[in-house]
Amino acid sequence: MASIEKIWEAFQANKVCFLATVENGEPKVRPVSPMALSEGKLWFCTFRSRNIYRQLTIHPGLQMFSLGQDTSSVRITAKAVFEDNRAVKQIGLDTRPNLPRLFGRADNPEFIAYYLAEAKAELRSAPNLPPEIFEF
Repeated sequence: MASIEKIWEAFQANKVCFLATVENGEPKVRPVSPMALSEGKLWFCTFRSRNIYRQLTIHPGLQMFSLGQDTSSVRITAKAVFEDNRAVKQIGLDTRPNLPRLFGRADNPEFIAYYLAEAKAELRSAPNLPPEIFEF
């Protein structure tokens, strides 16, 4: 299994991860869910009018963390790359039940997708075990 697929599976098992951005030198953390694994990339989405979009366009560096009920965890340090990729957005609309209610259609100009680039991920199966390290 490819490294990015292992990260995708961990996110699917944990459902929600937390994303940290920076604004005016202060960290900002919020829950996010991955939208799709497509084109060999891990995709997320947001509204162009949200603070997360503004923060990541100014400073694309981010960190994500997800903790499973079994104490497994994923930590990713990466850069966000925004792309108006309608095919990927349609995958999200087709597979994520809440996205059609939020965004309506893939051609909604407020609906923007982003993927993780220059990513380094740590996948831990337990807190006391060394992590598997992946780059993608």
